[in-house]
Amino acid sequence: MFKKILCAISILFFSVCVFAQTPDKVVQSVVDQMLSKLKTEQDAIKTDSNRLVQIVNEVIMPHTDIVQTSKGVLAKHWRELTPAQQQAFEKEFEQLLIRTYAVSFRAYQSQEIVIVETRYNPSNANRAEVRTLIKESGKPNLPVNYRFLKEPDGSWKVYDINVDNVSLVSSFRSQIGGAITRDGFDKMLVTMQTKNKEKF
Repeated sequence: MFKKILCAISILFFSVCVFAQTPDKVVQSVVDQMLSKLKTEQDAIKTDSNRLVQIVNEVIMPHTDIVQTSKGVLAKHWRELTPAQQQAFEKEFEQLLIRTYAVSFRAYQSQEIVIVETRYNPSNANRAEVRTLIKESGKPNLPVNYRFLKEPDGSWKVYDINVDNVSLVSSFRSQIGGAITRDGFDKMLVTMQTKNKEKF
């Protein structure tokens, strides 16, 4: 299931900077950009993993609300940290996401994405969810819901992805939260830093 989440992430986030658009238009734009990038950089992506990291850092992360995502992953632990610890986690978690997204590119096999609908939160106009289906020949359609947060500058950024009723944030929360409970925050952070330095 987690592999499906990674695949869905890689499909969504190939994009240019898109501001003042509705969430569904952002999704459509990033999908189009993703297809173009895969085609034009195919050889470089296959031969150079560092190029994958560069692409992710340039075109994926600007559309991710890393602070909101970090808060969601740490949950109750976030409030227990000092501002310096929070910033340290954001930095390492961002690198973890970059590496995770980069690895997921290798699983992409030209699936089709269909936007089903956009739902705005009736209690908060700054939150929305874009519901899509990933279609792949010979396999059941995979529902993927992208959860957006409207930023002060008017742009929409993703803070969570739900794939077949499994939340990306919840998946990381289970892994990282368990490590904090077991080993403490500082040891968990060192483990994450070490992981982020490994070759992939």
